[in-house]
Amino acid sequence: MQGMNITEQKAYDWLVKQGYTGISFSGRRTPDFVTVQGSFEVKRSRNSTISFGATQIEQLSVLPATVLVFDDNAEPIAAIPSADMQSKPNVWQNIRITYHKADLPSGYMQRRATVNTVSVAAPVGEGYLTPRAVAEQLHVGLKRVYHWLRVGRLAGIFSHGNWFISELAVHEFETGMIRTARVEPIVSRDYYTPTELKERYGLNLETIYRWLKSGRLRGIKLGPRIWRIPESAIRDFEAARGGKQ
Repeated sequence: MQGMNITEQKAYDWLVKQGYTGISFSGRRTPDFVTVQGSFEVKRSRNSTISFGATQIEQLSVLPATVLVFDDNAEPIAAIPSADMQSKPNVWQNIRITYHKADLPSGYMQRRATVNTVSVAAPVGEGYLTPRAVAEQLHVGLKRVYHWLRVGRLAGIFSHGNWFISELAVHEFETGMIRTARVEPIVSRDYYTPTELKERYGLNLETIYRWLKSGRLRGIKLGPRIWRIPESAIRDFEAARGGKQ
């Protein structure tokens, strides 16, 4: 494929074979590939040794990825979590690691300068959301969404300086939070957000959170400051208060 070297092409073929979707090839950026399911940096093993550029480790700390190591075979010989690279080890299992004091030669970067986004068929009905749209859907702050993307908790695609999150990834993220809370899935308008109750009662949002934390108002906690309140809980709460005020 245009813009990829032999090792990157191997990695792309392997990712497709493994069923990864939404594959984006970033060319000169780190990591090399971003998919709906995660990010990947690709390295070629020469004499059981791989090398990192001066800024690559720092970049991998911002956008965590798995380092796929290839030799002459079509399958990777190692998959190194980027978290294992932050201490800059000299050896990982049987692979030696070297680090450049300066970025790789300009000729190398020019060879990789072409940026290609590889289009992969997405599931039927699936679209992509911006971080702001995800923040609104999950009723959280925009900074929290960016944090989830950077640490890999929420799968997203980073392309041309922007994040895109598939509706499927958001659904799986919400489902995971609900499963962790061990509650039934939230459907229809049977559940409400703290913001909606704030407007309903004309109160400060912190008052709603205080009621939820104290148990005075029954709710389902999905994450930090992420609550859903069943309609039945609202009825019980209002009955205890003698009706909506």
